Amino acid sequence: MSFVYIKVQDEPYIHQEVFASSKAVLFKPKRNKFMSLPITSADALKSAISDALGGGGSWNIAGELMFGHGIEIHTEL
Repeated sequence: MSFVYIKVQDEPYIHQEVFASSKAVLFKPKRNKFMSLPITSADALKSAISDALGGGGSWNIAGELMFGHGIEIHTEL
């Protein structure tokens, strides 16, 4: 498992479009799904992560993940 911090100022596209402006998320890259995590308390966060690792949770489809620019600039190689 990896934990990554993405600065909103550096990657506004990822924050707003990919993860729906969520403050904290779990992300399944192979499934292209994410789950917003509660940040109200440590117990709520622990419970949500435990549920997700056990196969539960409410997962959403993530937008296309791109670093450094918006999707409109994306070009195929």
